[in-house]
Amino acid sequence: MSGQIEPSFVPLSPQVRELLEQILGAGTDHGAPQLRAQLALTQEARSQHGWIDFRVRADAPRICGPNYDFPVALAGDDAGAPVWVVLWIRNGLLAELEVLREGLLWPEGLARLAELELQPKQWD
Repeated sequence: MSGQIEPSFVPLSPQVRELLEQILGAGTDHGAPQLRAQLALTQEARSQHGWIDFRVRADAPRICGPNYDFPVALAGDDAGAPVWVVLWIRNGLLAELEVLREGLLWPEGLARLAELELQPKQWD
């Protein structure tokens, strides 16, 4: 045994689903329709370090292409510091939601994140 604890996956929370829908609803490019279809088949596991891992059922529709960060993120401001919510795609499936404040992982939690009025923004 490696001593690592397996993350506990649970159904998507309304908060996480809303964040994903905001990101994926910003357009129809980059596999967004297929990724939105995965939401009903996805579970989440939260870390204490500013990201959320996803586990998607094997029969979910996949997109073709490389692993990438989805080119639309949510952007906001926390007391003058930029906050970004970035979605990562791996093997054609939703993989991870990463929350960053000034480039560092966000330990604050989703309740605090909801106060920031995040807006979709295309990556440059």
